[in-house]
Amino acid sequence: MEKANPMRNRPAASLNSLIDHGHLERYTMGDEALMRELLTLFCEQMDETLRGLRAAQNADEWHFAAHTLKGSARAVGAVDIARLAQELERDHAAGRARLDELEELARAFCAAMRAEAR
Repeated sequence: MEKANPMRNRPAASLNSLIDHGHLERYTMGDEALMRELLTLFCEQMDETLRGLRAAQNADEWHFAAHTLKGSARAVGAVDIARLAQELERDHAAGRARLDELEELARAFCAAMRAEAR
C-alpha cells in the first residue's frame, strides 16, 4: 500500500495557493520527510528574519534580511513570500510600509504548513 503524501492531500485554503509544490518536490527529489523538514526549518527561521527586517537600522541591514528571506523562500517554493521579499529588498523605504503584509503572509504560510503536518 502506497503511503499518502501529505503535500498532495491539502485542503483548499492551505499551502496549495502559497507554495510551488512541483519546485519543492524537484528540490527534494520527492523525499517527503525532507520536504517537511525544509518547510519546518523555513518557518522556524521566519521569525528571526522578520525580526531582522523590523530591527534594520539602515538600507544595508534591510537589504541583507530581505535578500535572505527571498532566497530561503525561493528554495522551498514559497513563491508569494519570495516575490514580496524581492520587492522589499529593492526599496527599503517603501518596503517598511509592506512589512505587515509580509508578516501576515508568513503567518498564513506557516499555519498552513503546520496544519498539513498533522
